[in-house]
Amino acid sequence: MKKIILLFTFLSLIVSSNVKANPTYPPPVTSELYFNNNDWTLELNFILFQFGNPVSDSLVIITSTDTVAFKPGFKIPLNTPILITKDSLLYPLSINKNGDFVRIEEKYNGSFYNLDNWAPFAFGNIANAQVSAPLPGQSIKCYRCYGGDYGEAMYYIVKDNHPTLGTDPFIATDNSSSLSGYVYDSNHTPIPNLNLIGNIIVCPPYAYSLTTDINGHFSCQNLYSYIRNIYIEKQFCNTIFAIFSIEPDSAYVIDFTFDSCTVGLNDISKQKNYSMQIFPNPGSENFTFQLTAPELNYSNGLIKIYNIAGELVNIIPVNKTHDSFASVSWSGKGRYNELLSGLYTCSFEINGNTVASQKLIIKK
Repeated sequence: MKKIILLFTFLSLIVSSNVKANPTYPPPVTSELYFNNNDWTLELNFILFQFGNPVSDSLVIITSTDTVAFKPGFKIPLNTPILITKDSLLYPLSINKNGDFVRIEEKYNGSFYNLDNWAPFAFGNIANAQVSAPLPGQSIKCYRCYGGDYGEAMYYIVKDNHPTLGTDPFIATDNSSSLSGYVYDSNHTPIPNLNLIGNIIVCPPYAYSLTTDINGHFSCQNLYSYIRNIYIEKQFCNTIFAIFSIEPDSAYVIDFTFDSCTVGLNDISKQKNYSMQIFPNPGSENFTFQLTAPELNYSNGLIKIYNIAGELVNIIPVNKTHDSFASVSWSGKGRYNELLSGLYTCSFEINGNTVASQKLIIKK
C-alpha cells in the first residue's frame, strides 16, 4: 500500500466542486470506462429506459468535444452489460483520458434526454470531475450502494485497480485506502472533538463526518477512490476547505492547521459575555447585526466583513453607546464593489480587539 503524506495550512476557503451522490431511478447507463493507451472501452448497462425499449439509432454518446450515434442495427440488450468501442459507433468518438465526461442520451419525440442524469461520468482535469484521471491499468466505475433515509440506491464515480468490464456493473472492488491525520490550531496544538465534514466516507457506513479524538487525531478506513472535500470550522479561526483525490490502495496522512485564530479572543470571551447575531442569514441585502457586550462604552467599535479569500470588503462603524445591546444595519454592499454570493466572515471589534465573530452567507 502506498503511503502519502500531505500537509494543509489554510488562510481561507478554497471553493471547488464536490462529489455528488444522488438517489436515482432508473439507474444510470454508463457503468465503467477503461483506457488502453489511447483506445477506450465503455461498459453500458441498460436496465430501464425512460421511453420504452429504444433501438440503437435513438441513442447518442456525448463527450466534451463529440456527439456520436450508434451504428444502425446495433443490438441493445436489457439487464446485461455491453461493451462499446469506436467500432460500435457511426464515427470514431474522442474521449480524452486526461479529463472528459461521458453521457448517454436517448431521443424521444425529437428531443434527447440524459440517461446518466444522476451520476455524471466526469473525470480528470475538467470542471465537476468526480475522480482524477485514471492511471494505467485503472478503470473508472459507477459504484452503487444503498443508504440514505429510505435505503435508496446511491451512485458514486470511483477509480478501481481491478477492471470488471462486461461483468458486475455498478460494483467496485478496491476500497482499500485509508485517511488519517491531526487537526491543529495556529499554535500547533491538537484540537479535540472537532468535526470534519464532507464527502469523506461512502456507504457502508454512509457517514459524512469524522470527529477528532482527545489528541486531535482522526482516522477512517476502507475508502473508495474519488475526489474528497473536507470542511472544518472552528470558532474565531479561519475556515478550512480542502479538496484532494484519493487513489486506490493508498494510505493518506493529512494534517490540517488553522493558520490564523483571533489572538486573545477566547480569554476575552471567558471573562465577559460578547455576542453577535446576523439577520437574515442567509440573505441577499439589508442585514442587521445585533451586538451584545457588557457596558458597550467605547469610542472605537467596528464590524469588519471578510470574503472567503480573507480580503476585507467593508468596515461598519458601531456608534458609542452606554447600553449593553446595539443594533447595526448594513446594506450588504462592499466598500468598492457589489458583493458576490458566497460565504463571508463578520468580526466585531472593540478598541482593536475582536470579541465576536460570525459566518454570513450572501445569496443573490
